[in-house]
Amino acid sequence: MSRWLPELRRAARSVTWGLDVRELAWPVPGDACASAPHAQALPQAITRLPRGSSVNVIAGHDLAVHWLQSPPDSLASLQELQLVAAARCADLYGGSPQDWWIAGDWRATRPFVCAALPRAVTARLQQTLDAAAAVSVRWHTSWSVACGARTNTFPSLGWSALRTPQRVVLWHCDEGRVNCLTSHSISPSTPEAVAVEQTTQMAKLEALRDASLTEGPLRWVTLCPLNESSGSEARAARQLASMLEDVAA
Repeated sequence: MSRWLPELRRAARSVTWGLDVRELAWPVPGDACASAPHAQALPQAITRLPRGSSVNVIAGHDLAVHWLQSPPDSLASLQELQLVAAARCADLYGGSPQDWWIAGDWRATRPFVCAALPRAVTARLQQTLDAAAAVSVRWHTSWSVACGARTNTFPSLGWSALRTPQRVVLWHCDEGRVNCLTSHSISPSTPEAVAVEQTTQMAKLEALRDASLTEGPLRWVTLCPLNESSGSEARAARQLASMLEDVAA
């Protein structure tokens, strides 16, 4: 399927962190997970990095953004396409194009999925890791990991939705290609039935705007426990570590 997923290279030792707007979540002994605000968490998480390790950072849905990018009719180069995507990201989510670090399933002839993270967050974490541990970092999003690990879970034709504590990502596929992608915020306390109904209504609205989209059933997936009072996207992202290992295998 045409879904954005950053390059994965297996490392001898890799550690997976979850990251959201406020917190970093990292593994601790006993298969547990700890989390804290960035400034407090980084020193603690770094001390637990094995020598020679790499870090996979999975960005939660309150930090990562996704959209479907249409290439321009006339295109001179990949660099031009990247500039177009950066401008679109800034238009959708604010700031300037330089404020976002963007990855895409780059295509010159049809729409494709892009994802972006704020450079202010990624650069700060990368610089801290470079200075303290000199480890390599690979970036992912909760949606990209879930799609990469569960390709057969989602239909090649129709609607799918992925819920994490604070957001629902909704997309439509046709012949295995994403041709509609949107999302909406949600409270961690929202009952599952209510969340499904809200998202189903959103899919119907998208289908009204675009006749090429079907109105079939919605494939709904909740990947992480939603009973934490904190509703932490970082903790939810960290819980996807095993899925990331499945993708890399």
